[in-house]
Amino acid sequence: MPKCLLYGGKGGVGKTTCASASALARARRGDRTLVVSTDPAHSLGDVFDAPVGTDPTPVCDDRPLYAVEVDPETRLGEEYAETFDTLVAEIERLGVDLPTRANLDARSVVGSDELAAVDLFGRYAVDDDWDRVVFDTAPTGHTLRLLRLPRVLDSTLGRAVEIKSRVDAVTSTVTGLFSGDDTGGLAAVDIDGTRNRIERVAETLHDPERTQFRAVMEPERLSLRETERLLDRLREEDIPVNCVVANKVLEDIDGSCSLCSARRERQADMLSAAADRFDVPLVTVPLLEVPADERVRAVADRFTTDGAT
Repeated sequence: MPKCLLYGGKGGVGKTTCASASALARARRGDRTLVVSTDPAHSLGDVFDAPVGTDPTPVCDDRPLYAVEVDPETRLGEEYAETFDTLVAEIERLGVDLPTRANLDARSVVGSDELAAVDLFGRYAVDDDWDRVVFDTAPTGHTLRLLRLPRVLDSTLGRAVEIKSRVDAVTSTVTGLFSGDDTGGLAAVDIDGTRNRIERVAETLHDPERTQFRAVMEPERLSLRETERLLDRLREEDIPVNCVVANKVLEDIDGSCSLCSARRERQADMLSAAADRFDVPLVTVPLLEVPADERVRAVADRFTTDGAT
């Protein structure tokens, strides 16, 4: 099975560039690599200057590198919602009153963005076609909901299945409806398959041998604080963190520019604070004023040099 790498952090810090660069670095080593965007504001196509669709698309002529972007409004996420909705509808059709129906509605506990992301993770994280799968996640809030989602879905689905089991025990009519007809309803929905898929996602996310998370930040005070909060939440969720990537670091500057010098000094203070506060390695990526496709190659070079692929 492939190893998975998730990049997350505040919007605008450069997650897509870092995820794409990491994927490119692995592909340069000959690994068959897929980079997946679970961010509704997709930009993989811009980074690689190539069309990227809802199926894995080659984005590098001379390397085994592929990319995929999925619109959260597609059927990917809806597979989960359909399972919940059909289960609840069938139970209610039998005359069982569900006053807490909202608690059994997938759409009421999660958004389509996170559902789509879980579906993508569940699909590609166990796909032996790939050696490495790199996920470019949505901004921090969406990412945390994504990481909690397998537990939420499993708990919600479990409540619904428990109700179904109790009804089955009361009337044989229910048994016939759930197992005998082909008119739709629960017969058309693979509840066990859905739950197994959710459990596989949760197991993979928490397995340090299979999955690593990288937080991306800028060497600025607000970004440092948000990254601290993100790492705290990741620890609470038992998500293995590989490193923190400090992006857009000033390195070569004009010494006669007092503004540049002052900014670099502030960044140096933030990087020192980050190194002191974080219990994982800190990898720095320079600020590069170059086109996106050149930038991703340069960052891939940096990751290879630092051993952060």
